[in-house]
Amino acid sequence: MVSSSNSEEGPRRVIEAEVVSEEPHPQHQGRSQPLPPVLAGMLLDLLDFFTAGPIGLFAGLAVGGVGAFVLGTLYKLPLKKKLWFTLAAGVYCSMPGTAPIPLGTLVGAWLGIQGDKPEPGAPVE
Repeated sequence: MVSSSNSEEGPRRVIEAEVVSEEPHPQHQGRSQPLPPVLAGMLLDLLDFFTAGPIGLFAGLAVGGVGAFVLGTLYKLPLKKKLWFTLAAGVYCSMPGTAPIPLGTLVGAWLGIQGDKPEPGAPVE
């Protein structure tokens, strides 16, 4: 509260400030993900592409597993889900013939679409 007084003007004037809270843009509410799921899937497909051929048989499990573990950590997945995700991505990157199939991107797109749906019974704005 700010007050100003001047002996020539007469009575004091009181100026009250209005506090406005900054709320996030409605488009960004509830989004705490570091990457969109489709981008995370693209990164896994990129790792799968680099482990194509005989390299994937030896390094695919480790490269895909480490990449998936890092992504699972970024998404703050529970440990059990993170380990299953790590195993699945490692097997996917080590399998021969999966480089031309964008399975990670497709799964990421599907998860992104599923995540945008409102929960049943949620109020509509």
